[in-house]
Amino acid sequence: MGKNISVKVSGQAKISLIIPAYNAEKYLCEALESAIHQSLTNIEILVVDDCSTDSTPEILESYRRIDRRIRILRNEKNEGIYTSRHNAVSVASGEYIMFLDADDYLELDACEALAEEMDRGQWDFICFNTETFEGENMTPADIQTLNDYLTVTALTAKGKQGIAVQSLISGVFPWNVWNKIYTGSLIRRIFSHHKGERLQMAEDFTLTSMAVSYAESFALDERKFYHYRLGSGMSTGSFSIAEKDLERFANIGRVYILLEKWIPEAGLKKEESTKLLQFAHEHTIPDMLYAWAYRVPDYLQKKFLSLMLAYLDMDVLTEEFVDWAFEKHNMHPVEAEYLYSRTIPASPRRQIRTVAMFYHRMYNGGVEKVMSTLTPILLRIGYRVIIITEAGATVEDYPIPDGVRHLRLMSHGDAPAERFEEWRKIIERFSVDAVLYHAFMSLNMPIDGISIRSMQLPLILHSHTDFLFIFQTPTYGNFNWFEQHKIYSAFHVAAVLSEVDLAWCKAIGINAVQVCNPMCYKLDDCKPSRLNSKDVVWVGRLSYEKQYLDAFEIAKLVQLKVPDFKLHIVGQAETDEEFDRIKELLVQEGISDFVILEGFHLDVTPFYENASIFLMTSLYEGFPLVLQEAKCYGLPIVSYEIPNLTMLRLPDSGVSVVPQRDLKAAADRIVELLENDALRQSEGKKSRNSLSQFYKEDLEETWKSIIEVRSQEYYEPCALYQDEPIATAVRMAMQNIAVWAKNSAAQASTASPDISVSHAATFSNPQLLDSYRAEAAEYHRRKVILQRIFRPVREFLLKLRSIFRK
Repeated sequence: MGKNISVKVSGQAKISLIIPAYNAEKYLCEALESAIHQSLTNIEILVVDDCSTDSTPEILESYRRIDRRIRILRNEKNEGIYTSRHNAVSVASGEYIMFLDADDYLELDACEALAEEMDRGQWDFICFNTETFEGENMTPADIQTLNDYLTVTALTAKGKQGIAVQSLISGVFPWNVWNKIYTGSLIRRIFSHHKGERLQMAEDFTLTSMAVSYAESFALDERKFYHYRLGSGMSTGSFSIAEKDLERFANIGRVYILLEKWIPEAGLKKEESTKLLQFAHEHTIPDMLYAWAYRVPDYLQKKFLSLMLAYLDMDVLTEEFVDWAFEKHNMHPVEAEYLYSRTIPASPRRQIRTVAMFYHRMYNGGVEKVMSTLTPILLRIGYRVIIITEAGATVEDYPIPDGVRHLRLMSHGDAPAERFEEWRKIIERFSVDAVLYHAFMSLNMPIDGISIRSMQLPLILHSHTDFLFIFQTPTYGNFNWFEQHKIYSAFHVAAVLSEVDLAWCKAIGINAVQVCNPMCYKLDDCKPSRLNSKDVVWVGRLSYEKQYLDAFEIAKLVQLKVPDFKLHIVGQAETDEEFDRIKELLVQEGISDFVILEGFHLDVTPFYENASIFLMTSLYEGFPLVLQEAKCYGLPIVSYEIPNLTMLRLPDSGVSVVPQRDLKAAADRIVELLENDALRQSEGKKSRNSLSQFYKEDLEETWKSIIEVRSQEYYEPCALYQDEPIATAVRMAMQNIAVWAKNSAAQASTASPDISVSHAATFSNPQLLDSYRAEAAEYHRRKVILQRIFRPVREFLLKLRSIFRK
């Protein structure tokens, strides 16, 4: 500490140096030493003690005794840096005002040099350069990044209000308060309008935004007058935000609200005011959302949301979140949906009159046909039904009853804000009360989930696949299916197709109910096939999971023994070009005479009536309608082994199950059925008769329960990752997949080399397994809550790999 300094301030102080201090004992002496030893003696030093609980008050008193220019102000309660500065400005007498943080210090000639420059240029403020030095836990890279931001190049500007606005927006100078000297009149003018406001975050940004609003001139000085200690400031600390600090970070929303009010008061031109408000928006709201997404622990996110809602209502918050998460911040869509769905409050109870069903389209697929058959069921319950698709209505659509509106959702995930707004308009215009979402693999699921939940609607998932899909196809687009608990977390309830799916959903915290798909035909309306032809029919979308290339190879083997055999492929590829390439492949392979591409047909009845066998080569299925249809027409069925598919395991089902990708076994069974009339007729009768139990289920009551009861009873997700349910789900998965895995590995040698796509051996690739485990480890690191899900999954994958290696 220096000697007693008997310096008097003669008349008005040239500079009022304002130092807010809260628990600043570690560095406060260094800041005060740089203040009292300024070469310009005609200054006043206003230190505001913000209710410090350390030795800060004693340090201040000791310095006040040696330098009469120091004036100590004490807040009655802890107010934060903005209010502390305000209190000091209200009593400051200086012609100019500077701010110094209690953990930094000034060059000893700073006040003198800057006062001379202000006198000479008559500037409203001068921004000068800063020397950044390492504080606690900071790296040289951190320092360099901040130095790059804080550095200014010599520049002067004068002449009109608003001249500083564009410079701030353009990054000509930074928005920090402490690297500037201001006219006292400018700072007093700002604070005189804003009495009683208590800001806890973004204080520098707020003050600078107001200063540039009023300023008519400024200068940039390249000299380094300020020494900034990076990493030790009052507002720095752990990346994770503690519960005691939640209010402070949520207060960022208050900053923007105040700037919306204050900036227009400055009298800027409308264009300048609009640009500055947009700049303020970009530097406040995203910070609050970033804290919510990444810095607030999971268990505090709901509390933080309630604090944010003190400043932004739910509609505004949701729109801001969509804009920030998807378009501005490029937040991972799964993470965005998970955050939103786990945090946003439960929907209110409401009477459900209108149900909207959503999928990509209404043609060329099993999901689309389920929607077509489910629509009349929902109408009979008494709901008004709306169909929403991305493709819109086409002539190839499966039929829907008269009076059912078919709407198009135009936007895709690459324009999330537009898609959000489209959902909102449709829901409001057509008074939608609940949404039944069939696009269970959609990459747009996160934005759709957020959009629908923001309207406080029950959101119901209809999952059309088997849960083992996540192990057979671990990644799809940008989704990793080991994150299924996040992907589906936006839904209040899921309708699933098997017991193992039900167990899995409950294990990962998704409320679920088991259903079967509605029967496409009335049994009495279906005339059984006479089974007197050599025709085999394969029906489905020409996509990789249907493994239609296997059907071609099986046909080659059958035709060698049954020359007049024909395979009818009924279905369409995703594009006409792809369909044409498949046609060319048949010609190149010399099988186009007996493998016939029929294309897509709304009415497949003639193909079932004329066929003698139905062939299914899918890698996975949920509850395939084509299997129902084939059974309705009494066709014997030859199918690959598919875990969890109930219709393949019924007693006397008329289904011949062969191992996945066992081409020879499938061909041999088809040949046997084609050559043995009695066997074919017997298996056909079994196939049709086995359907009877599916016609007994009361689907109207089931779906009413799902929509009316489940969606209202279980808004809050159940506890995640209960040890026993997850263990049960994995055990069930192991039991169901073991046979499939073993058979797939055993039959690998029989697979034709001509088949270009193989999925059965996905998990025989150790590098792929290592990749999935690495992803799981990364998610575990980022989200502790995932611990209970990934450990059994990783163990499960290791077991799978050992099965294949055997």
